[in-house]
Amino acid sequence: MDKTIEQRFKDVLISTLEEDSAIIDNIKLEDSLVDYDMNSISFIKIVVALEKEFDIEFDDEQLNAEQFATFEDIVNNIASKINES
Repeated sequence: MDKTIEQRFKDVLISTLEEDSAIIDNIKLEDSLVDYDMNSISFIKIVVALEKEFDIEFDDEQLNAEQFATFEDIVNNIASKINES
């Protein structure tokens, strides 16, 4: 069975942020990046890892607080990119 986009997203967070997987498992999609003290360096690491994991590329214009305000926004952007290809 294929992993869902959400689960793959969480796996990327675990490996990129090197956080305890229990913390990541408790993340809600409506949570904000700010809730987890993610700085710009962490954000870029996550974006690069997600692009690699999903074989997608985010447009520079997408990489802003409005487009990626919550984890759900990021997952939706990934799904949109996958559907475009």
